[in-house]
Amino acid sequence: MGLTLPKECTGRVRPATVTTENIESKVPGVEADTCAQLVDFDTCAYDPFSEMEDLHEGKGLPNEPEPHPPPGDDTFQSALRSLRGSKGPNTKAIKLLKAAVVQHHTRATAVLANCYITALGLYEKNISMGEHWYDKAAQLGDSQAQLNMCIVFLRRYNHTKDNNMYHRAYKWLFKAAVKGFPPAISLIKGRFSKLLRRDMHKEKTKDKAIKIFRSTIRPTPPTAPLRFHTDLIIDSC
Repeated sequence: MGLTLPKECTGRVRPATVTTENIESKVPGVEADTCAQLVDFDTCAYDPFSEMEDLHEGKGLPNEPEPHPPPGDDTFQSALRSLRGSKGPNTKAIKLLKAAVVQHHTRATAVLANCYITALGLYEKNISMGEHWYDKAAQLGDSQAQLNMCIVFLRRYNHTKDNNMYHRAYKWLFKAAVKGFPPAISLIKGRFSKLLRRDMHKEKTKDKAIKIFRSTIRPTPPTAPLRFHTDLIIDSC
């Protein structure tokens, strides 16, 4: 006797005839009337190939979210447009940069530091303010700011000969070099080769240190002057 499949069995099914006989044969010892209420996999399962066809046709695929720019990015881009080709003080651009910095925009913080160091958009340089914003940008993860924080501490080390300043300089530089920032790799191989070799034998840092050490980037001569890297102030943003 033919049976009707339950309503809850949806989807595409393979063509088959369901009878009390083949149900009993599949579930021995159970009454046919009871078995008739069961959904048999062989006769009432979703066809996996039909789902693959749907995927191939682009059906049922979730929409991948588009990457969102960081908070304050529109303000930052406006500041860059205002700074490009700017000569002399540019109050508008500096205000826009500070507005983006308030929203913790990493590159805006680094560029603001560069402005203080180079006097771009300002009346004059302000090294202490530049160092302050380099520190903020470095903590947010900006590679150029981390390199420049190394310069800050190296300069202090040259004046004080305090080894703590030297190690803090290396700490920031290592962070930038691990990210593959070429100027940082060059400087760490030239001025911190001993500390780099030491980290090559530490369990936590050896893989990163070895990768930096084996880089084909040439080391900076130890006698090279210590200058802030501000060449990425606008073009790379």
